[in-house]
Amino acid sequence: MPPLADFCFFIFIIPNMENQNRMLAAFSNVVRYNMSNPVEVITTNGQLWSISWVVKEEHPHRIVFIGGWQAFYEHYHL
Repeated sequence: MPPLADFCFFIFIIPNMENQNRMLAAFSNVVRYNMSNPVEVITTNGQLWSISWVVKEEHPHRIVFIGGWQAFYEHYHL
């Protein structure tokens, strides 16, 4: 498996905010044990965002974004 620094992914944002702050289970299961917390998200314009994450009991196979996600969401009008 390549280092996590080499991973890039894209996600489609849908109108339901509850679903927007969770990563897909398959992706979460592969990376969560080696992923930094917080993660650094670099947008196409080069802006850096720091977003914290947790794995919640009700979604044990999903990474859920918490700290920093709301500001990112609002800044980009997602």
